[in-house]
Amino acid sequence: MNWRRTRLVGLMATLVLAACSGCSDKGDGGDDDDDDGQNTGDTNRPGFASSDKRPEGVPFALPAGLELVEPIPGIDMFKLEDCRDEDETEPPQEHGSGDLVQLCLNFRNNTGAPITVEFPPGIIFESETTDTQHGILVQRASIVVPAKPVSYKLLYLYCLNNSRSESSPSSRYRKGPVTQYADFKELFALLENKKIPTKLTPELQQAVYHLTRNEGLSASDRAYINSLPNK
Repeated sequence: MNWRRTRLVGLMATLVLAACSGCSDKGDGGDDDDDDGQNTGDTNRPGFASSDKRPEGVPFALPAGLELVEPIPGIDMFKLEDCRDEDETEPPQEHGSGDLVQLCLNFRNNTGAPITVEFPPGIIFESETTDTQHGILVQRASIVVPAKPVSYKLLYLYCLNNSRSESSPSSRYRKGPVTQYADFKELFALLENKKIPTKLTPELQQAVYHLTRNEGLSASDRAYINSLPNK
């Protein structure tokens, strides 16, 4: 199916980006120490880059009457149809962006009416192990949970830990905090009114890697963001 092939192409592009070494933004006004996502040592940001600590931030509460079942499993990119409601026949709707952390959210709606949950940019979904990457949302994701006792939704996130493995069906996650770092907030503000493809955007993954190491956005990061179309 075309939507499966699209996800595969995106994932391969990210893995190439993550494996890149010796790359830099030299010559285009970028940072001399830019290495396109390679960890350069420990970070002073818990849970980011090579840190094995839990990420920090402010808690995020779901709307009243809505429950998110945990642990949250990863999803097989070739079996996205496994993350959809039983009465659905179309490919499942995708939320967020990024290919390295792909999750299947299992909601319990106890209200008898549809509920919209607004996941804010900066919310982190934490891996239960230090072998698998944490994921972060870079743009608000609005998910409508129907008036069903059980409903499944796909959520894609960007990687916070370049040295770890991407998510898989055996991965398990939990809803974490919303990061409050000023440089991440700047990134979210720059992206707020931009159209971000649901499929992988390697340039944005690189920008996230820069911020996980507290390096700030490079000139090429900013140029790419500015090139994105407005909503």
